[in-house]
Amino acid sequence: MIFVLVLFVVCVFSSISRGFAETTEVEAYGVISNVSGFLERAFLAVGDAERSGANVTLLKVRLNYAGLLLANASASFGVGDFSAAVDFALLANDTVNGMGDEAYQLKTAAEVARVERFHWSILVSSLGISLVVFVVLVGWVYFKRYYVRRVLGLKPEVSQSES
Repeated sequence: MIFVLVLFVVCVFSSISRGFAETTEVEAYGVISNVSGFLERAFLAVGDAERSGANVTLLKVRLNYAGLLLANASASFGVGDFSAAVDFALLANDTVNGMGDEAYQLKTAAEVARVERFHWSILVSSLGISLVVFVVLVGWVYFKRYYVRRVLGLKPEVSQSES
């Protein structure tokens, strides 16, 4: 009787563990679809950050790696290895996890840096224009003094045709 009870318990646990270990086609498709959506949103976020002038080289490398993992997941799904497909999809998910936040932070930093560069550009341009105006005014004052002294120092000459 104990042997039958132990055999029954072993059969029940082995069927339960097989149910947890095996991944169905529907589950694998759902995981791959979700990760594909995450990857798409991460790609859009990185694109926005790049358009704002952020350095997104490392994020692009991670996106490429996640895309490769998702392609492997799709290939595994195509050949019927649903467990490997889920594993590849979860690795891709781990790769893009938090990438949207990183892209947003890089975008914000790039926009702040652009505004600071704009302010410095205005400041330097204003100082340069002020310096040019000052030099022109000082030059004009000295030129005017020199010219007036020279003109006043001239003696009028009377030509023979006028006399």
